[in-house]
Amino acid sequence: MDKKPPKKNRHKNRQVAVLQFPRDATTIDPTPLEAYPEHAKLIAFIISEYTVLEYKLAVLLALEMSADEKVILPMIAAVDSGRNRLAAISAGLSALAGDNFKRYGDFKKLTDRAARILDLRNKYGHAHFGHDADSGELAIASVGGKRAPTNVPLHDLNHVFGEVRAFSHLLGVKIAGHFPGLLEAPPAPATPQTNPQSTDAGQTDPQPPAPVEPSPE
Repeated sequence: MDKKPPKKNRHKNRQVAVLQFPRDATTIDPTPLEAYPEHAKLIAFIISEYTVLEYKLAVLLALEMSADEKVILPMIAAVDSGRNRLAAISAGLSALAGDNFKRYGDFKKLTDRAARILDLRNKYGHAHFGHDADSGELAIASVGGKRAPTNVPLHDLNHVFGEVRAFSHLLGVKIAGHFPGLLEAPPAPATPQTNPQSTDAGQTDPQPPAPVEPSPE
């Protein structure tokens, strides 16, 4: 039976290099995140794409209200934090649903999903990234050393970005649903051929059998 790897101790934060002293007064050294360009690219995608998700949710709210988005969008944008902006959008969608529990449930799934992505956006957006001396991976160190550091594997970031892209697409489809004819119909499935004739290279197609000559009797 395989043993579980030991949990990281919070004191391991000392081994995650976040603050790097310069070599001299003139040389500008790279930041810890620059050593992980693929990680950095996905982190930037996740942070910036949440802004698009928030915008799409606000547009969806305006469309569901049959209101002018030029009025609704500035009102949402004026709220002072991402968490509060999402709460305002969620409150508006819930009020629109009223006693329609199915509609309420559909709206809540959207805002709950957005909240999970916002948590990840904030996690990466406010992180203190560094180099884990033991594993060699990118890690997030805990400020003050109160919690153990967290490694950031590339496959985790790919999974999160896949979730963000899928949700962005879903919101786009819901917005487009308010404009009949905007979405293209999905392509029709290919019709299978009947009795397909396939031959190998260098061979001719099989010929039909020759007709049988009638017997002289």
